[in-house]
Amino acid sequence: MKITGGSPYDWAENKAGWITLHEQEQKTLQMMIKSFKLERLEEINIELTKGGGKQKFYRLYVDNLSLAYEVLSMARLSKW
Repeated sequence: MKITGGSPYDWAENKAGWITLHEQEQKTLQMMIKSFKLERLEEINIELTKGGGKQKFYRLYVDNLSLAYEVLSMARLSKW
């Protein structure tokens, strides 16, 4: 795969799919649902490490993975 610069999410441009957010990212999740006018949301509880206890995550189906990753990345970097 040749990287030509630009966004690291260029591979996801105009591709639909699931994006996963941690339970602590409620503000970002709500903003994405409203901004992108999305309705497909799943709550999942998974154990990331053996014996570590289950943690809550949300999977959101988006029409443009690249845009969703950019928004999520900025929210995480700014600790919003």
